[in-house]
Amino acid sequence: MIKPSGAKLWRFNYYQPFSSPRKRVLLGVGKYPDISLSQARKVRGEFLSLLAQNIDPQQYRQQQSAEEQERLLFWVNG
Repeated sequence: MIKPSGAKLWRFNYYQPFSSPRKRVLLGVGKYPDISLSQARKVRGEFLSLLAQNIDPQQYRQQQSAEEQERLLFWVNG
């Protein structure tokens, strides 16, 4: 995706599993050139694998982020 400002972004477009009616989601992967084409394709493959298991990539990413924050807080507070 190229924004009017000229920023180039990698996005993953999919339908949420288990939503009725089906909802479309546009999930950001990262900025180009920070994320290369091969890296973006690898992330897309991971997201497609999650969808094949009926796991929403957006919710999975949020869960992973929350777990990482818990680990960091535990490490800091020791």
